[in-house]
Amino acid sequence: MAVARLKWNKFSDQDWTLYLFFLIGVPVVLGMITGWMQSGRTAEWSKLGSLYFWVIFFVIGWHFSEFFSMLVARFVGRWNWPLWSILVVGFLISQQIAFPLAYLHTNFCEMIFGGGDNFILFFEPTFSQHMSRLIDNLPAGILLWVSINYSFFFAGLPRFGFDSPGNVFWQIQNVDTSCEIPDTPDIIKRLKPEIGTSIFMVKAEKHYLHVYTDLGKDFIHYSLSNAVDDLAESGGLQVHRSYWIKNDAVDHIEKNGRNCHLVLKNGMHVPVGSTYKALVLNAFKT
Repeated sequence: MAVARLKWNKFSDQDWTLYLFFLIGVPVVLGMITGWMQSGRTAEWSKLGSLYFWVIFFVIGWHFSEFFSMLVARFVGRWNWPLWSILVVGFLISQQIAFPLAYLHTNFCEMIFGGGDNFILFFEPTFSQHMSRLIDNLPAGILLWVSINYSFFFAGLPRFGFDSPGNVFWQIQNVDTSCEIPDTPDIIKRLKPEIGTSIFMVKAEKHYLHVYTDLGKDFIHYSLSNAVDDLAESGGLQVHRSYWIKNDAVDHIEKNGRNCHLVLKNGMHVPVGSTYKALVLNAFKT
């Protein structure tokens, strides 16, 4: 199933509410259910001790899984991994990293609630014992992590750059029959009104941009990567690590050996980066 990718910073208020419940409410509820049943080693403990152990256990594990799934998504984003694979790999990594903390938590609770003689700072299990326990718990852990993530995903929560199909349902239910005005890109909002909105070139300078329009230019604090995203529907492309150009502003390409640059209709010259050369030559071939 193809799912639209989402910018990481585009959470709505509804998304944040759902995300906070996912991040805090879900592990607490899971921990309370498991603790109330006094599962596993807590069978001989008090009800309070069992609840404390399992709530903290789930909260720690849940947040580790979320953090490492996010790192995996950032790293593999260029290869368009499906959501389920990001969740599985993130969970597997988190279990390896979190196990020392889990053992410390277990030993501490064993001392307080289980009648243990003392707190064991170092870890008793050997590597083979740890791997055996990990493998025993992996299927249930992966199934729980992936299934709950997908439940929230289809309920409307964007996950790791994937826009939820559930958002489409809510948008349809809340559609406004009046004429809708598309959101103005952030880069347009930052420009001086007197230079208009018809951008034909953007040039990066550290954390700032020189923005050129048909009516003038402006110098704003903004990143080129965000500008390229904002201008994705404007009929242009990035031709250099520091330049974005609108296609219809180009007059011709000039080559000088292995190097080339664009000559704009207003006479300006724009370098073409080696990384973008093939794309540019294909886009402006005559």
